[in-house]
Amino acid sequence: MCPLITIISSYKIFYWRTTTNLEVDFILYGQRGLKAFEIKRTNKVWKSDLKGIKAFLKDYPLAEAYFVYSGDRIMSEGKISILPINYALKNLNNIL
Repeated sequence: MCPLITIISSYKIFYWRTTTNLEVDFILYGQRGLKAFEIKRTNKVWKSDLKGIKAFLKDYPLAEAYFVYSGDRIMSEGKISILPINYALKNLNNIL
């Protein structure tokens, strides 16, 4: 079996949303920890794009948080790693 498939299959995958409709696209929970992923098809990161993942981190401060977008710069906003989609896919083994 492909090593990446083995890693992914070791997680339980969830979706997270608040009563005020803030959301996070993917929550992965497993032996390697709790990881949150927000995915946007945008070349630019807006503060409003990060609201859901920031709310998630308030409830789960030990989680690793990733914002994956169509841009080309690796950045961070507090505990959130902001990654271009091409970089995230090439480095998924390390991220997971």
